[in-house]
Amino acid sequence: MVEIILDRMKKEKSIKLSNHAQNKIKVLKDLGFEVKEEEVVDAVKNAESTVEGKKGRKVAQKSISRHHMLRVIFEEGNKEIVVITLYPTRRERYED
Repeated sequence: MVEIILDRMKKEKSIKLSNHAQNKIKVLKDLGFEVKEEEVVDAVKNAESTVEGKKGRKVAQKSISRHHMLRVIFEEGNKEIVVITLYPTRRERYED
């Protein structure tokens, strides 16, 4: 029950991308791996899993293809979520 309430609160908070995260999207596009801002927001709101990261940050993980997942590193405050960075990776690296 508590987990459901926390998920609902996460979905209602505003989600902002840091300058670094916005730049990372551009760099990935230049490298031929296009990730849209909407996909980043969706990964945070509807993550397949969220794990603890460094410095109290969280890492949302969501599949974006059969072989790849998007990892989104974010900080969650009382009123908003700030995406610090993101990167695509092979699913096999983080799946059990």
